[in-house]
Amino acid sequence: MEKASLTTPPTHRLFSLLRRMADDGVEDLFMEVSSHSMATERATALAYREGIFTNLTGDHLDYHQNMESYYRAKRKLFEIVKERGGKWVVNRDDPYGRRLLGELTLTGLSYGMENSSADVRAEARNLHRQGMEVEVSTPKGPFLLKSNLIGATNLSNLLAVTALALLRGYTPQEIGTRLGGVKIRIPGRMDRVENPHTSVYIDYAHSDDSLSKALETLRGLNFRKIIVVFGAGGDRDKTKRPRMGKAATEGADEAIITSDNPRTEDPLAIIRDVEAGAVGDGYAVIPDRREAIREAIRRAGPNDAVLVAGKGHEDYQILGTQKVHFSDFEEVERSLREEKGRW
Repeated sequence: MEKASLTTPPTHRLFSLLRRMADDGVEDLFMEVSSHSMATERATALAYREGIFTNLTGDHLDYHQNMESYYRAKRKLFEIVKERGGKWVVNRDDPYGRRLLGELTLTGLSYGMENSSADVRAEARNLHRQGMEVEVSTPKGPFLLKSNLIGATNLSNLLAVTALALLRGYTPQEIGTRLGGVKIRIPGRMDRVENPHTSVYIDYAHSDDSLSKALETLRGLNFRKIIVVFGAGGDRDKTKRPRMGKAATEGADEAIITSDNPRTEDPLAIIRDVEAGAVGDGYAVIPDRREAIREAIRRAGPNDAVLVAGKGHEDYQILGTQKVHFSDFEEVERSLREEKGRW
């Protein structure tokens, strides 16, 4: 396991890693291909056998400038898949996914939770605090999907995995058995911090769309109250900041706006940008992220949920140009210990 500073490494680094993997006997590589790497063509020389399109929402517009440019960068991957005779998996629930399907003649499968035209579909579903049970319809027949992962976003991703597995020759029954046979933990993605008192989740959500979806997931689990701690990154897309303020204050019962990797910007200036989109007065501003987490835990009761959003698996804050150790997991656990006597 090696830490990386970019989602998709630079070309020389990427090919060096691929060479090492091949020498070690690796036959299959699953890689997140960033829009930046497609736009700069640092990952366009690979012979992709398959491609999965999940969604496209307002993010990285500091780089792409507009959604059209962002979409075209993402589309490049599927142009390469088509050129190389590969197969695709596309989310038909997403408007850009449907556009992609209309613009490129591809070989593969679509998936969705809401779109009846999707090849792989979620039918009857039970999403709860311990996971999900979902009846999945596929071109090869139905199966019951059971997972400990929670929420609609995870379900959508599991449908994408199902579609890819079908293209690789697995039967619906094999897919159901394999997905249901393991307990999956994705660090920092709707990741529950185990404790007997209140429900605390840590999630990487750092855009208005991902924040809204995380809060919608918790809202569907029938908690008494939802508290969210979040901030917006510095030296990054400023247009999403007020949208994040709106998403958090509309989606949670209580919101605490704090700092999240301010980099070279003034943290208070970033918070003011976020506040510009906030709705109502059900929010507080606590610039110190440690204290913001502590306050959220203090406010939470036995049937409440706390969502600490933005950093997920990251264990640092970027202050100026320096990385300083900071872990949401550690701070949540510290705050839970401090509050133990109250429960």
